[in-house]
This record gives sequence, C-alpha cells and structure tokens, in this order.
Amino acid sequence: MGQSQLLIGIGIIRQIAEQSEKLIEANEVINSISTQTELSAAQSKVIATDIKSIKNLITNATIASDMTDNMFKVIMERIAALGALENQIKSAMTEQASGSRQILEATTLINTITVKVRDGAGEMLNGSQAIMTESQPS
Repeated sequence: MGQSQLLIGIGIIRQIAEQSEKLIEANEVINSISTQTELSAAQSKVIATDIKSIKNLITNATIASDMTDNMFKVIMERIAALGALENQIKSAMTEQASGSRQILEATTLINTITVKVRDGAGEMLNGSQAIMTESQPS
C-alpha cells in the first residue's frame, strides 16, 4: 500500500507539473497579449495624435476653401460691375460719336452760311460802292 500510495502521489505530482507547464504557457500567452495590448495602446495614442493633426489640417483647408470661395464671389461681382461700366462707356462713346457728327454737321452748315453771308456782304459792299460812286457829283 505504501508503494501504490507513492505511485498515486507521483502521478498527481506529474499532473500538477503538466498543469503547471500549461499554466506557464498560458501565462506567457497572457504576457504576450498584455505586451501587444500595451503596444496597441501606444500606437492608438500616436494614431489619435495623427488624427487630431489631420483634423486640424482639414479644418484649415476648409477655412481656406471658404475664403477662396468668397474671393471668387468678390471677383465675379467685380467682373460684373466692370462689364456694366464697359457698357456705360460704350454707350457714352456712341452718344459722343453722335454728338460729334451733329457738331460736324452744324459746323459745316455754319461754314456754308458764313460763306453765303460773306458773299452777300461782298455784294452789298460792291453795291454800296457803286451807289456811292454814282451819287458823287462828277
């Protein structure tokens, strides 16, 4: 009976040793998982920082895009205003050309009348001189 008890005890010790090895392996797996979890946590912090930086860049890009959009709107408004001014200038130039034609026509008419008046004055002068010559006693 002592030997069988000893054999049973040895069997139990072997089972405990086997179970201890399994526990050691499980502990190593747990340690590996823990290390990987710590690495993942550290990487998560780095990723979170990168995401915040990217978010800030996106926010800045959005602000810049809005500013650019507003600038384009101002440019388009100024182009439209410039087009309106161009139309006003064209209209004024057309009016000025019409006025210049009218002035040219009036000047031509005045010149024609001036020539007629001068010719008439010359005839009147000749007539006056003829009358004066005839009215003088000879």
